[in-house]
Amino acid sequence: MKEQMELIKIIKAKERAYNKLKAKRDKEKQFNKKVKINEELHKLKVEIGV
Repeated sequence: MKEQMELIKIIKAKERAYNKLKAKRDKEKQFNKKVKINEELHKLKVEIGV
């Protein structure tokens, strides 16, 4: 039970990081920076399993 709670906390933290990164990408104007952010988003997405 405690392990599940820890796992849920980790997933929630990764989801928050994903949402922040997504907002940052949406505000970014330069294409090269957007590509880099997209790479990071993809990694987080795979870890979360979205």
